[in-house]
Amino acid sequence: MKRTGLARSDLDLNLLQVILAIHDAGSVMEAAKQLGMSQPGLSTALQRARTALGDPLFVRVAKGFEPTARTRKIVGPIRSILDSVNKEVIKSDDFDPKAYTGELALVLTDVGEATLLPHVVNYLGAHFPTAIRTQMPALSELHKAMAEGTLDFALGYFPDLHNASYRRAEITTTSYLCILSSSHPIREGGISLAQFERFGHVDVDLKTHSRLLLDDYLASRGIHRRVQLRTRHFMSIPAIVAATDLIATVPASVVSGLGLGASLRIARTDFPVPSFESSLYWHASMHLDPRNRWLRQMLAPQLRTAIKKTPLL
Repeated sequence: MKRTGLARSDLDLNLLQVILAIHDAGSVMEAAKQLGMSQPGLSTALQRARTALGDPLFVRVAKGFEPTARTRKIVGPIRSILDSVNKEVIKSDDFDPKAYTGELALVLTDVGEATLLPHVVNYLGAHFPTAIRTQMPALSELHKAMAEGTLDFALGYFPDLHNASYRRAEITTTSYLCILSSSHPIREGGISLAQFERFGHVDVDLKTHSRLLLDDYLASRGIHRRVQLRTRHFMSIPAIVAATDLIATVPASVVSGLGLGASLRIARTDFPVPSFESSLYWHASMHLDPRNRWLRQMLAPQLRTAIKKTPLL
């Protein structure tokens, strides 16, 4: 039976490289040197290419090898294929931030948006001008989007991402502080356990990991927080606390973003409270992605530096 097609197993990229190298070098010996192959090995590869394509590809002439009409026809496409593979596959670690026109997609909690996002905006605005999109999807949607790369990073405290599917770079460790009115009956110094349990509290009624961590910690130690008011908004805390005798216990990283004035003061508890790590998270499948790698290597150290310079009021 006359052969009319090409079996996929007959020809691979290595054989295409052989054809192109012999064409450009004009001899098997010189092509073998360029490819780091032995001359017998290259001759064997050339024979495989001839069999696969059903053409001698090169004929011997006085000065070396001359390409056949078939080779002259296919050498352009072969060069294009190998250039594309080299550029898009082998050298995929190249990333040019100046040529990038997409957006940075971040997952943040409300605490993260108040404390970490401003530093991201400021730094990227100066060094990598790009649009930023933030969202807080459900956990199942978050996993899918992070794995597919439609969400780049999660930034903040996400204990659900502490598993083998994710990598992370720690940014800062945060504990909790209390905010109370400057005219509060608790006048000076810290807040004792007895005072913490006696006075009323305002609580931000959001199921964030940082809030659940505090609730679980207090419950495990039998510490009772008498919550008299629950609100859905962190930013309303200063106004509420300033006008009442309620105490707000919030992550220390939030304090500098709340705009506290002279009518408020900050107090630490005289008893231990938990702490948690805010980190930059990315999916393990994106670990070697050049854009993801470039962004996290730039963002993580800058965020650490910026957080260290942020004063605790």
